Amino acid sequence: MQNPRILANGEYAIVCHEHDGFVFRHPIEDDSRRPKAVYSLFSGVQPTSNWKVDKTDKGLYVLTAKNAPAGYWVQKGKASVFAFPDGPVSEDARPVDWDIKEVLTTEDRNGYIIATKLPDGTEVGWSLQDVEPSQFGLPISVQPLRTTKSNPPRYLPSEVFDFGN
Repeated sequence: MQNPRILANGEYAIVCHEHDGFVFRHPIEDDSRRPKAVYSLFSGVQPTSNWKVDKTDKGLYVLTAKNAPAGYWVQKGKASVFAFPDGPVSEDARPVDWDIKEVLTTEDRNGYIIATKLPDGTEVGWSLQDVEPSQFGLPISVQPLRTTKSNPPRYLPSEVFDFGN
């Protein structure tokens, strides 16, 4: 891909290429300060605000949903995206800086992958591949991203997201 777009700081609505729901915390959640799951909300469900996206001096991004930075929580061997109102809970449940890169999907559409590394060094990213719907939407999984062997590699639509205003 020639001259990939760099995501500017700002507020964005995020949508996965494979599903038409907004990606955010569910608008109805408990009032505790516990970490909050992030979903691809069911069609027609509106998020209560947009994501705040801030680029760090290392070229990574902090993604914030309702004043809570996003990270991952590993539970029962599976990692999912959560927002952490009170910061880290443990090494396996904490906010992280995300690497956001413009890519092509296997359907020749431009979008962004949202990736990080787990403590063991495994490269992972946001994905809706092989997730089971919950009552609130499709939970955003954090898993190794699948690509084609082409140059540049292409990503599955379930792992590519749009950032809109």
